[in-house]
Amino acid sequence: AGTPVVINAKDANKASQRGWYAQARYQFQERWRVGVRQAVATADALKDPAAKGTTLDSGGKSPSISSAMLEYGPSEFSQIRLQYSSDSTNPEQTIARWCLQFIVAMGAHAAHTY
Repeated sequence: AGTPVVINAKDANKASQRGWYAQARYQFQERWRVGVRQAVATADALKDPAAKGTTLDSGGKSPSISSAMLEYGPSEFSQIRLQYSSDSTNPEQTIARWCLQFIVAMGAHAAHTY
């Protein structure tokens, strides 16, 4: 059994948080695109010492997610995307994630004015 910890949430929430992300996409052929994205969050030290070592404590680390993707558009109404992400938002472990998406736009819509 663990030791219960009492955290003064009013003081623990006084830490300021900031973050940013940057993204770039490049179309290298008519229907093909590649892209990268980086997202980072930072937080000041928590004011309540009881919060140290809990999930509220960033431990001085800046959690981040890095992603890369390859996308193919077989038509103007669909896309196939393969994306890899490295997620280090949990200080205990980094999670590698692969995602394969098939995106389809269906339904009536107004004519395009090119």
